Amino acid sequence: MNIAKFPARPAEEVPRMRAGQLHEALALIDELPKPVARAIRAKYNPKYLQEIEQATRLTWIPIEYGVEMAVAYHEVLGEKDTFLWGRATMLRVTEKPWIRHLRDTAVRIFGLTPKGLYRFAPRFWDAVYSHSGELVCVPRTEGAVTIVLNNIPRVMLEAHGHLTTMSGAFAAALEFCEVRGDVWMRPVVAGDNRCTYDVIWSERKTAVSQ
Repeated sequence: MNIAKFPARPAEEVPRMRAGQLHEALALIDELPKPVARAIRAKYNPKYLQEIEQATRLTWIPIEYGVEMAVAYHEVLGEKDTFLWGRATMLRVTEKPWIRHLRDTAVRIFGLTPKGLYRFAPRFWDAVYSHSGELVCVPRTEGAVTIVLNNIPRVMLEAHGHLTTMSGAFAAALEFCEVRGDVWMRPVVAGDNRCTYDVIWSERKTAVSQ
């Protein structure tokens, strides 16, 4: 199995994420109508923005940089668009060489199915996040899984906009496999340190349109 070697994780136990994820997220923001893009950037920390733009895609950056970007996007464009932005960002990220091998390996082993991609979801999580908890994928039926983010940082858990982008990110597998489905985020329980998503899918979109 061809698994790329990533740079070592930061030694200090500070929640971090890959800058490459936010490079794609920013690119999508800049493709919005200029007044909308400016409104989102105006709500975002300029220091964070500068550091992201200067970082290489494999640089580990503080998790707050991603969380606050999602919060800014959510405040300007709302729930539905934030979900779609999360999905579009993940689709772009998985086209990039530094992460694409994981997607391609999952397809090669399990075929072009959401279930196969979700089986690899923990590896995607570990490639993008460091010291940020773990992702567990629990198969339910042939067309359903439950994804649990355990022990995630409080800053992620308390930012609804960010959790919404994660819903969209998990929906990217459905879009990539061209199946009909949806992702539901369960209400976060007060005092808990996890967030749970239920994913369900059915027939391929092409089968319906024929």
